[in-house]
Amino acid sequence: EAKGAVELLARCAQSSEHASDQSILAFTPYWQAACAWNMGSYETALRYASEGPALARQIDNPHAEYMNLRQVGQALAYLGREVEGIKACQRAVAVATELGHESYKKTALQTLALSYIKAGEYDKAVPLCTSMLDQNRRLADVRSEGVALGLLGDAYNGLGRYREAAHVLAEALPIFRDHTNDRFHGLCLLKLGYAYQGMGEYRRAAGYLKDSLLIFQDLHLSYLEVRAAETLTACLAAASNGHGMKSG
Repeated sequence: EAKGAVELLARCAQSSEHASDQSILAFTPYWQAACAWNMGSYETALRYASEGPALARQIDNPHAEYMNLRQVGQALAYLGREVEGIKACQRAVAVATELGHESYKKTALQTLALSYIKAGEYDKAVPLCTSMLDQNRRLADVRSEGVALGLLGDAYNGLGRYREAAHVLAEALPIFRDHTNDRFHGLCLLKLGYAYQGMGEYRRAAGYLKDSLLIFQDLHLSYLEVRAAETLTACLAAASNGHGMKSG
């Protein structure tokens, strides 16, 4: 479905080249990049999103610029170009701040936190995620609360603070299950698997990993399916060797 969306967006962009409202040309790279991102095609996502900021500046559309910068930043981070990714995300935050819309700044900060995590700068990600979490709870923004919890879980896992990671991810799980989408739900289950694997509770980890694997299979997200399957195999092997008995 994501692949079909990319093709449809490309046709929309072609048909809009001579339209009076050129804003669609600046937003289309963002949506194409988002679709490629969801499929795990980070190079394709970067290629699409990289076209957006300049188009947005040409038509003086800072909203489109900030959205494309977010996609550029996270694609770079996932491609191992973390320093460039962080800079793009910081620029997205700056543009979002100039726009003066709180929701824009919020999503830009989420992407910046993600780029810190991919760069291994977990010590910078933790306070940023904590601040976002507090704000989202004050605003009763449940979906954004789940995202902040999920990112905080990533940062704690990266720091080896597995029990704290499991705690915040357990809070996020019902939010992703009930208020967002299946992909986020599967990712949260996968991260819980990582947390319990890190604690040596392999059987408990396996339960979460099995559930995440089923979701990724249903969504045809093969790159996430592989990650879940590999971690599940490792946890089952560890459990069969007499480890992970704490979880029963």
